[in-house]
Amino acid sequence: MTVAVTALPDPLRTLVIEQERTPLEALTRVIDAEPGLTCVGAGRSLQIAEDLGPCDVDVVLLGAQVPGIDVVAATRTLRRRFPRARVVVLAGYVDDEFSVAASGAGANAVLATCSSLEDVLQVLRTGAIPAAPGRTSQSRGRDRVSGRLAEARGITARQYQVLRLLAKGHSADQVARSLQINVATSRDHIKALHRVLGCSSTTEMLVAGAQLGLLPELSRPYR
Repeated sequence: MTVAVTALPDPLRTLVIEQERTPLEALTRVIDAEPGLTCVGAGRSLQIAEDLGPCDVDVVLLGAQVPGIDVVAATRTLRRRFPRARVVVLAGYVDDEFSVAASGAGANAVLATCSSLEDVLQVLRTGAIPAAPGRTSQSRGRDRVSGRLAEARGITARQYQVLRLLAKGHSADQVARSLQINVATSRDHIKALHRVLGCSSTTEMLVAGAQLGLLPELSRPYR
């Protein structure tokens, strides 16, 4: 299915819907700081869309970090609500079947949450999906550099694993399951990261980590 998109004004009025609080806050801050984009609404459910008129939004970013939202049905709802807007889906798991289903429901682009921040912003601005580079030697090199930067700041290898998982939208519980540690230990690592990076919240910590070059999956620092 091909969805026609009309010429969009500048800056693009962007609505962010993301069920996880930390990614929602981070995406909102980044979009507001990005030239050519402005966030006109942000919420954790489709209810936020009811507060905006059909002509108030140019781009919708629908995020689904973890299961719990029917992305295809939500895309259809957003397409009906904002028929002239571009709808971009950012999902925790993307395969060919899911991409076809989301596109058939009206999504203009489908990206995985592991996509770089630059790729997400490019799609929001232009609608063009960047070619997937794969895991090149260059990306492995960035990981090594980031790991050395983390070590230099007194971040342990385990804490760095936790930081990388948080950057992918994991909660403390999900981090614990991924690393096979208990939730209390996971939260202790997060508190330690707050202290090391001088931050009072996880969102602030992810912004600081990106600015310091500790999170290569974000491609470039948050502003």
